[in-house]
Order: sequence, then C-alpha cells, then structure tokens
Amino acid sequence: GLLDRRLPAVPFTLRILGKLRGCLNLRQEAQAEFWAGLLLGFFLLLRASEFCTGALKWRDVTFFSGGVRVVVAFSKTSTVPTIVSAPERGGPLCLKAALLNLRAIRGARKCSAGKPVVSMSYKSFNAAIKTTFKIAFSAEPLGISSHSLRRGGASTMLACGVPEAVIMQMGRW
Repeated sequence: GLLDRRLPAVPFTLRILGKLRGCLNLRQEAQAEFWAGLLLGFFLLLRASEFCTGALKWRDVTFFSGGVRVVVAFSKTSTVPTIVSAPERGGPLCLKAALLNLRAIRGARKCSAGKPVVSMSYKSFNAAIKTTFKIAFSAEPLGISSHSLRRGGASTMLACGVPEAVIMQMGRW
C-alpha cells in the first residue's frame, strides 16, 4: 500500500502564537477572526472542524468573570455536546479578549446567537496558518497545520502540570 508521507504536526508553543500575533492587525475583522480561531484551537484543544466553517456559533460561547466557556456541539469522537473552558489570562494571548475583540469589531448583528464565530473554511484556516507562519519566521511551514494547535495546547498544559486525564477529557480523546 501507499505510505502516509505527511509530516506529523509540529506542536505550537506560546512563543509561536506570540510571533503569529505580531503579524496580525487585530482591528481587521478577518485577522481578528483568524486570531480567535488560533486561540480556540490552542487553549480549548479544538479541532478546526469544531470551529471552522461556522461549526461554532456565538450561542455556544459564554463569557464569565474568570474566562470563557464553549459548548462543542459535536466532534469526530463524540456526538454528545461537551463543555470546555479557558481561564482569562490577560495579556496578548487571552482567548476571552480575542473573542470579545472579534465581537466588538463585528457588532451585535453579526454576533447574534446563530451566527458563526469563525466563518473561515478549514482549508482557508490552514492556508492562513501556513502563510502567517512563513511571514513570522521567514521559514517554510513544514509540519504546521491546524492540528499543531491541539498538539501544542495539550503539550503546554501537560508541561504546566495539568493532569493527563483532564487534558484527555478536554481534548475529547
């Protein structure tokens, strides 16, 4: 049979996310949406299919004083809705701040309950990751994809002492 010749996804780090953010103008809707997608994937361990192409709606997002909670309506491993959350970090890598920024740019009409948080297609999102990585690091994005967000988020959580069982539950593994 044919061998799978794809490179394994290279895990993102907080440093990589910071460099990518530096290449974006978060006052522009498309770039603010892309940034929110990056942080959704990294901090909530979401697959791109769980938030791209309108899979995640604003009704699924709840802001609270300590962070943000998201209902993942479906995943490739579960048809039962799952709730995942991220604490408010403060600073440039805060998921809650990224989502609130996107909502402020779009306005209430574009952020009503049934509207998508990320309307980019899976293909467009992955292309944007590769393009932004290439700009940020002046290097070819070999092994870089939306899966790099999940891998990196899980690796970062493990390095910070989050129990493996919690990471597995949050990532729906």
